[in-house]
Amino acid sequence: MMGAFKRLHGLAPQVASFAISGGLAFLVDGGVLWALTAASVPPLIGRVFSIFVAIVCTWVFNRSLTFRTTSGPSFAEFGKYLAISLAGSAINYTIFSIVVLLGAHLVVGLVLGTVVAATFNFVRYRKLLDRPK
Repeated sequence: MMGAFKRLHGLAPQVASFAISGGLAFLVDGGVLWALTAASVPPLIGRVFSIFVAIVCTWVFNRSLTFRTTSGPSFAEFGKYLAISLAGSAINYTIFSIVVLLGAHLVVGLVLGTVVAATFNFVRYRKLLDRPK
């Protein structure tokens, strides 16, 4: 029991850094989307680009600060990271859609989708990026 507590306690800095990365991604996503829509790009098209830019930013942040990956970046690693991110985005959107279609407030769907997707992403990113030093 004590070993499990120590393990969870040891994750706290990674979880905090991951949360900061997520907050930065939210700002990047929104900022890029705002800039593109201000330039007359339709929002649904702009969102594809803004999500991709946010994913690239979180990859850089997570590999260097959250998980402190010491190996050099590679296209293969980024491809796996992108696949995880897209899966997380699909989970988020699916949960959001179901909750809203069931009649809950939009904020409930947004929060539930985000929490579940962030948890999925953290676990998968950790397996990909948190390698032995």
